[in-house]
Amino acid sequence: MTLAAAAKVNLSLHVVGRRTDGYHELDSLIGFTDVTDVLTLRDAAEIQLTISGPESETIECDDRNLVVQAARLVQAHLGVSTGVDMVLEKNIPVAAGLGGGSADAAAAVSGCLALWGTSDSDTLSDDILASELGADVPICRYGRAAQISGIGGDRHPSPSLAFGLVSAC
Repeated sequence: MTLAAAAKVNLSLHVVGRRTDGYHELDSLIGFTDVTDVLTLRDAAEIQLTISGPESETIECDDRNLVVQAARLVQAHLGVSTGVDMVLEKNIPVAAGLGGGSADAAAAVSGCLALWGTSDSDTLSDDILASELGADVPICRYGRAAQISGIGGDRHPSPSLAFGLVSAC
């Protein structure tokens, strides 16, 4: 299974408060670009991650990586003992504010749910699961333009926004 993980852009971002758990309350318009990381998943005996691509140099493949954490979270949630071999082609610049790690984790959650789960997956509970990895992961699973509020879990679809990013070389 191969999934694209699109870069996220905050087209408007308003911090409207701070919760007692440290998360910020937001009112934001989110869009996605045509710049993507690509995650390929295959059944395996254990959870493994290999990273390649032009933005892969500084990324760890161990339990610190959100993709590995996502796979372990879904594995525990579903109570499965099988693993997954994941190959991540990293194209989204790291630490650029484009949500690349969250997009990758979202792809891993979706992919592992599809690989190990059932066809009666509940989107709301899957988003709650994904939010354990970070506030941006549920909107990255959604993958379409939306107005978000709260810590990102409350979303309302927005008209399609199509735009690309030009990399500066």
